[in-house]
Amino acid sequence: MLTDKESLLRPVWVEVDKAAIRENLRGIKTLVGPRRKVMAVVKAEAYGHGAVQVAQLAREEGIDWFGVATPEEGIALRQAGIKANILVFAPLLPEQVAAFCRYNLVATITTLESAVAFSHAATSCQRPMRIHIKVDTGMGRIGFLPEQAGAEIAKITTLPYLVTEGLYSHFATADAADLSYARQQLAAFQRLVDDLENRGIRIPLKHLANSGGLLNLPESYF
Repeated sequence: MLTDKESLLRPVWVEVDKAAIRENLRGIKTLVGPRRKVMAVVKAEAYGHGAVQVAQLAREEGIDWFGVATPEEGIALRQAGIKANILVFAPLLPEQVAAFCRYNLVATITTLESAVAFSHAATSCQRPMRIHIKVDTGMGRIGFLPEQAGAEIAKITTLPYLVTEGLYSHFATADAADLSYARQQLAAFQRLVDDLENRGIRIPLKHLANSGGLLNLPESYF
């Protein structure tokens, strides 16, 4: 056990200003307007601010979507009493289906194969499972390539026990001074949206604007 003197070897702490977070959330909602939804990304303990505390505060401000990195982070919010929509960004693994079902988490789909596996596994839930499809428009991380995504997504929308609720991508450089690459990503995403609508596929929630996009590219709000 540490002595009193030893416990002060690193006398450092962080103070989180809840009023500032509330002000930021209200400013974001005002900026995007009443027609758009706002998702608060609270992965990695809300970037060190405390995931549960920030989520509870955001709910009080009318935020009804939360983004997390892993199912475990989503489960922690559920266990803390957060009843809002929770999207898990990490690609779905078939062995995670039971957790998505039990805790009503929204899954990210990045391949047709994972969608088929989720559809088969979701039959045990006896209710449709919600999915958002991730498209890689240039981040170079995960997701369908936009040029090939239309046909694959068309197949996914026919799978039983899946509700294709969302389509999204992620900007790589929307916070940079030069927005040319971000605009290329935006154009690729819009072409895919147009392609899907030409196929008769209208996905209700489309999201692309991260913090940089929120501030610099209002045309990316969708």
